[in-house]
Amino acid sequence: MPGLLEGKVAVVAGGATAIGLATAKKLVAEGAHAFIGALRSALDINLKGTVFTLQKELPPLREGASVIVTTSIVGIKGQAGLVTPGA
Repeated sequence: MPGLLEGKVAVVAGGATAIGLATAKKLVAEGAHAFIGALRSALDINLKGTVFTLQKELPPLREGASVIVTTSIVGIKGQAGLVTPGA
């Protein structure tokens, strides 16, 4: 039986470890083709990764395409020493 995302393409910025990697694996399990980007620092992942990915990926999207942006609780709660995703 085809997965929920069969034939879809997913780009996971910061997908080399932890939540990003788990997300990429779930997308693949649901039938998507996942492209994983590994970023270097919290700022790259939380802010630059999102902005730069969307700048490049939005223009070629077809009509009816979806963009899903996720983050962690750190964007709401904050954590000492980390750049918040909502910055």
